[in-house]
Amino acid sequence: KAVMLELFPDDGFQSSLERAMDGRWPDIYIDHQSAFKLPDPQHESFPALVREAMEFFMDDRLSIYGGNDNDGSGDGDTPFDEYCPVRIRRDGDCYVIYNWWSGAKIRMAPEGKGFTSASRPELVDLKITNQCPYQCSFCYQSSTPDGKHASRQDIGEVIEALGINGAGVFEVAIGGGEPTAHEYFDGIIRTCVENYIRPNFTTFAVDWLLDDSKVSAANLCGGIGVSVHSEKDLGKVQKIMDRVKGPTVTAQHVFGTVPPEETMQILSRATDRKIPVLLLGYKQVGFGEGGNEIDQRDIVQNWRFKYLEKLRLSVDTAFAEKHQWFLDAVEANKLFVTKTEGAFSMYVDAVTGRLGPSSYCNDDQMVPFTDLRSEIVARFPFAQEAA
Repeated sequence: KAVMLELFPDDGFQSSLERAMDGRWPDIYIDHQSAFKLPDPQHESFPALVREAMEFFMDDRLSIYGGNDNDGSGDGDTPFDEYCPVRIRRDGDCYVIYNWWSGAKIRMAPEGKGFTSASRPELVDLKITNQCPYQCSFCYQSSTPDGKHASRQDIGEVIEALGINGAGVFEVAIGGGEPTAHEYFDGIIRTCVENYIRPNFTTFAVDWLLDDSKVSAANLCGGIGVSVHSEKDLGKVQKIMDRVKGPTVTAQHVFGTVPPEETMQILSRATDRKIPVLLLGYKQVGFGEGGNEIDQRDIVQNWRFKYLEKLRLSVDTAFAEKHQWFLDAVEANKLFVTKTEGAFSMYVDAVTGRLGPSSYCNDDQMVPFTDLRSEIVARFPFAQEAA
């Protein structure tokens, strides 16, 4: 038997409770969750999404089928963290749910209505430096060894404008140049976290692994993208995976920079080593303008291609726009593919103080800013997805 606690028990409840507690009714126990407590729905901090969900679940036409923690089907001791990592943002009639730890994002729209663009960016590609020692021939940022860093103050102001008290951006992808070369790299990462923005960054370097402060900051990130030009570069990815423990480390490869056979070697070896891969579309701008982009269609004929189903594979918007044949070959779900820049994300160049729809857009699409938050309100979104 169980004693079901009422919110307003009658006078007879007290004596029953005492008997149960002193063991005189040993077959009666008190359920640990007889009353599930939620904040007052009328309170301004009560999430609108939860209120709507409650109205839905209380509909008499709805039946809920499921188990519970004492029916023998599951583990009732599943641990949970100290606070919920989920941020919920209302965007018109739609909702965006973002998980701070995993990076997972769900967009919810009413039936029959598409969610083609956000009113504020969900992600910002943030350039903090134009300095890079590697001078890759296809670098669309044209970064050089003597390139300029954005100042710490300018970057701090940008992050504050993007943060929870500004545009409410969920995450930033920090790039350059080589972002780890910035003298305030670790402080920039921490400033993002202080403003409730999940930082991520890209790198081709591994020397920063010798700097404990930078490694500590990197562990606060959601993800690290490591540039991979050849199969050998997967060794860099492994070094970073062995040194950092917080973020997801991903191999990033610019599609079309090596022959198909070498591309397949990178993908198959990454599969063997359980390294996630992000394929980037070749950008015909910067150093990459006029470059020889190598056709990759032959890889679908490679006998190893079928094993890519075991690979955690993602692509960027530029790739999705150019290589539909690849998406068809791997049977990518169209629900998870976005082909338009500037609909849910944007680019901010803190070095030059400009913003635009993407980091590889035409120069005439870049707009100088003095008040970033006001410019975002005035100009975003830059585009809309096809419904």
